[in-house]
Amino acid sequence: MTVTAPSTPRPTSPAPEAAAFGYMRHREYYFDDGNVTFLTDGILFNVHRYWFKRDSPAFRAMFSLPPPPGEVAEGCSDDNPIRLAVSAVDFERFLWILYPPVIGTLKPASLDEWTSVLSLASMWECENIRALAIREMEGLCGPVQKISLARRFDISAWLLPAYAALTTRAAPLCVEEGEMLGVETTIRLAQARERYRADWCPGCNRRAFAQKSQGYDPTQIVLSVFGLTPHPSSTIVSPASTIISVLN
Repeated sequence: MTVTAPSTPRPTSPAPEAAAFGYMRHREYYFDDGNVTFLTDGILFNVHRYWFKRDSPAFRAMFSLPPPPGEVAEGCSDDNPIRLAVSAVDFERFLWILYPPVIGTLKPASLDEWTSVLSLASMWECENIRALAIREMEGLCGPVQKISLARRFDISAWLLPAYAALTTRAAPLCVEEGEMLGVETTIRLAQARERYRADWCPGCNRRAFAQKSQGYDPTQIVLSVFGLTPHPSSTIVSPASTIISVLN
């Protein structure tokens, strides 16, 4: 059986020990007492199915299926692993959550590492791990990245605050940000920004606008332009500190 997910095209560090068919055993996540073997990018991972059954309905359903008559269940050995259509890097990072180096600590640190975790947790329906990744990622990315990630991983609570932050920001979108957001979103943001300025400071320069618009909530403009409905956990941060920091 093949389990798919977006991949990260970077190799991980396998152990020097060769296994079946020339595959390499992962140096950290090939346990002597593991009871399910996965293969990705030519690297074997022998881990414990308990964690996958506990956290993932997708794996729970897969493990409950009996093998075809006369065949051995996939994942029972190096010769017959479960082949994952994900990168070894992403899978290793996902295992960081299941096997923390120290109880109570989290090994992922960067946005890229947490994106790997979120990608697999979303695909395999690991809701607790997905929620953890979203919580940890929130402070690691700006509004443009949040919009991109929210659309990719269906994080609706991020959209309204991120759109509002860009609507009230003194600095316009740069080319790179526009490319990341896409044409439609960039145009809608331009519309929201124009309405925001027209309503509260027509003809003002950036500094005058910053002084007059402090504390103004752009929610209704953003909801109208983007056709959104408020999410219960969406929080709009006052634009004052962001605007002033750009101008100073």
